Amino acid sequence: MCDRYSETSQLLVDVLSDLGADVTRGEPANAYCPGSHSVSSVDGGEPVGKVAGVAQRVQSGAALIAGCLTVAEADESELSAVLGPVYRKLDIPFDPDSVGSVSTAGGPDDPGVIAEAVETALVGTRSPTVSHAGTTETQGN
Repeated sequence: MCDRYSETSQLLVDVLSDLGADVTRGEPANAYCPGSHSVSSVDGGEPVGKVAGVAQRVQSGAALIAGCLTVAEADESELSAVLGPVYRKLDIPFDPDSVGSVSTAGGPDDPGVIAEAVETALVGTRSPTVSHAGTTETQGN
């Protein structure tokens, strides 16, 4: 189970690094949805701003790997504004400054560029199946 987490988070680190982001696998203190396989921006060698989280659902014979990636700096404040009140109500420590983005880590702020790079790394030369709001279509590379 941990191999999927490790491989996926390392793939994200590699892809985002190739796009110019200074990221590492690790969790900033008091980050939202904490996990050891999160991807964060780096300052002085320490994770400071969570850029991506990786999750998985495992059932007999199948595993689904999913993730959430914060792309633009503007998304950081919006995410913090939503998470702050929720974490206060839950009485869970949360530092709004622990929210990062690919762009503040030095990478692009274009979701399309990032999505294409991640998809290429995950899918390679195979034809991906992309689902949009309940429909399924196959798109070739």
